[in-house]
Amino acid sequence: QEVQAVGGNPAAARLAGINVDRIKILGFVLSGMCAALTGTLLAARLGSGTTNAADSYLLTAFAAVFLGSATLRDGEFHILGTFIGALIIVLGFNGLNIFGAPTFSQFVFQGAILIVAVGLASLGRSLAES
Repeated sequence: QEVQAVGGNPAAARLAGINVDRIKILGFVLSGMCAALTGTLLAARLGSGTTNAADSYLLTAFAAVFLGSATLRDGEFHILGTFIGALIIVLGFNGLNIFGAPTFSQFVFQGAILIVAVGLASLGRSLAES
């Protein structure tokens, strides 16, 4: 709750007695530790470390988070939604691999599913407004 308060309005969080600088530093430290662990695991998996080794994972991570926000609650990012979005993407990738589709079809699948999610989210928003 303190992290959300600092992210939403640091001045109000400071007035509420929250140590804003401490929360920000802890957030950056935790993020850096996660990035270091992920980089170490990726380098171990690939057998070497390069600066652009994880570039192909960026769209997949973004798509999982966006799909999660579009599937459960419109516009709200949360862990369960991200898990569901990641599950949808992984199931799609595995299905494409099982059917022997070329590798580039995974990017087409990601793009198509993002377009569908954006369309459904905007359709749901317009139906809710009317």
